[in-house]
Amino acid sequence: MSDARIIDSGYRRYDGPRLGSQHATVALWKHTLRRILGLGRPARWKALPLLAIAIAYVPNIVFVGVTALIPDDQLRNTVLPSYAFTYGFITAAIALFVIFVAPEALCPDRRNGILSLYLATPLTRSRYIAAKAAA
Repeated sequence: MSDARIIDSGYRRYDGPRLGSQHATVALWKHTLRRILGLGRPARWKALPLLAIAIAYVPNIVFVGVTALIPDDQLRNTVLPSYAFTYGFITAAIALFVIFVAPEALCPDRRNGILSLYLATPLTRSRYIAAKAAA
């Protein structure tokens, strides 16, 4: 005797409205953004976005605090950094964030075999790349 049996998996057809490629692009963008920022994941996935924010803003907060403590205007102007200097901190933080996050945005779809499923929907290759780049 065989112990094999057929179990109904409960699959059924989709009865809702077909929303088109624009909705698919927005849904992919939201999913990628949530994945990049670590939303809905453990705390260790949120460390990189918080580190990038800290690199960008902590030096500026320190400079504002130092200028608030220095009473002399002449000395304050020598201590304050230029806009180009603060722009460098923010640019470095954004570059660091993008360098570490780009593989997390693109590679899991290929690794898990979901890329072919995305491209079987109304989502085209260019819209897929646009949604991933926008996130």
